[in-house]
Amino acid sequence: MDFIDVEGASGASYRFRLVREPADLPATAGTFVFVRRAAGGPEVVACGTANSLMEVGKLWPRAVEQLQAESLYIYLSVARRLRTDVHQDIAEKHRPALVSVELDP
Repeated sequence: MDFIDVEGASGASYRFRLVREPADLPATAGTFVFVRRAAGGPEVVACGTANSLMEVGKLWPRAVEQLQAESLYIYLSVARRLRTDVHQDIAEKHRPALVSVELDP
């Protein structure tokens, strides 16, 4: 799927775009989720924020190995407050294995 809608604890839904190769990550700020397939649909196994989503590529091999992540999705958001709010909302709802990923300085 090129896009997935990830629901937060608030009931809000956020549309994330698939990134097929970590090398294709943009330098734009945003929120990211690592997901794997599950019986009920995509399962969020990690989420975080980054000033430059390019930095997320460094985490990808570990997510694949340790969390069995299968896909990487991004949600572009330049405003730090929005990134933080989206991240917290998703983490609260999905309780992923890795939630404290913040690549913002």
